[in-house]
Amino acid sequence: MWLFMSDFFSLLILALALSADAFTASFVYGADRVKIPFLSTLILTLLSTGILGSFLLVGRLIRPFLSGRLPALLAALLLSLLGIQKLCSGPTKEMARRANEKDPEILTPAEALPLGTALSIDSAAAGAGMGLSESSVPLLMGLTLVLTFLAVKGGSRLGRFTADRVQFDFSKLSGFVLLLLALWKLI
Repeated sequence: MWLFMSDFFSLLILALALSADAFTASFVYGADRVKIPFLSTLILTLLSTGILGSFLLVGRLIRPFLSGRLPALLAALLLSLLGIQKLCSGPTKEMARRANEKDPEILTPAEALPLGTALSIDSAAAGAGMGLSESSVPLLMGLTLVLTFLAVKGGSRLGRFTADRVQFDFSKLSGFVLLLLALWKLI
């Protein structure tokens, strides 16, 4: 039971970190009064989860060829590199604003596709890293699917509500969380 709870907690934290960029981008859109229709939300969510799932499977395919603690060390390395990249990268809100140039009042599905792909790059590295571990693939994908969908919807609504009151880039927070997960994998 303890092992399941420990695995569930680390997967929940990872899913939250992976959905932080979607939350930040949606928050920016909401604050700018840009609507994110259901289809665009679905595209952002499914891209993130699909890319994560693909790279989880890649990690699972590679895992049998690695011995001892090497899979855990590689998982920690990938999560660390991803965390450092998130800490050093530009704000997510700039990427979100550049993606929505056609119609400033709505994020169309055509605009959601490249934005979702850009927001999901970290899902690839995290997926490969977690695929090397013994974590539950279906659980992580389910958590990511739900949390990313909620992050897009919630971020948009919260952005509209707070409009000019709060200026915070959550992508840096996800970098710290990924570094903590990397340390967790080494323990």
